[in-house]
Parts: sequence; C-alpha cells; structure tokens
Amino acid sequence: MRKKIVVADENRLIQNMLSRFLVKFGYDVICVDRGDEAYKIIMSLIDAKMSPAAIICDLDMPDCNGLELVRSLIADCIDIPTVLMTDENHHEDIEELSRKITLKRVQKPVEISDIIDFIKEYD
Repeated sequence: MRKKIVVADENRLIQNMLSRFLVKFGYDVICVDRGDEAYKIIMSLIDAKMSPAAIICDLDMPDCNGLELVRSLIADCIDIPTVLMTDENHHEDIEELSRKITLKRVQKPVEISDIIDFIKEYD
C-alpha cells in the first residue's frame, strides 16, 4: 500500500503541482482547501491505522490556518512530519512549534526538492 500525504492549501494550482510531484515519488495524495478539513482527514486516517507519511500545508488558509492545524496536532500528541509553506514571517511561532513536532518551514515559492528531501528523511 502506498503511503499517504495530506496537502492543505486553498490554491488548487499548488495542490495540483504538489500532487503531481508526490505521486511520481510513490505517494498517494489527499488534497484539501482548509486546515480544519486536513485535521478531519488526518484523524480519520489515524483511526483507520493509516497515519499519513507527512502533511504539507499552507500557513495562510481560511477558517483554520497552518499554525492552528499544527497546534491541534500537538494538542492531540500527534507528531507527523509537517511542512509549513509560507510567504510571511512567522519565525518565532514556527520555531516554538518545531520543538514539539517534526516541522519544516519552506518559503514560497517552494522548492519541491526541499519538501521531498524532508519527507524522505522521516519516511
């Protein structure tokens, strides 16, 4: 069974780009538009004993942003390698969270190789 990666970004172009590359590297990809949707999918996968190999999420999403998603995972004691994509400066917030969960911040525009290397490191 192929490992799953959850991609949370409201931008469909970014979802499609990431999905295409991740599928080439042997992953099944589940794309959602919001952090709260990602959280529900992640919890469903964990309940089904199919924890995702990684999560890739945008920092700035409607309803539940990337930081809120990561904080929810930490509150539930879930440590899944997570990539936060951002074009903003939230270094202190991300640095604090990275002490509690396996986390990488990537600046937009993202380098796919950075994301793949991070995922492979923990896969």
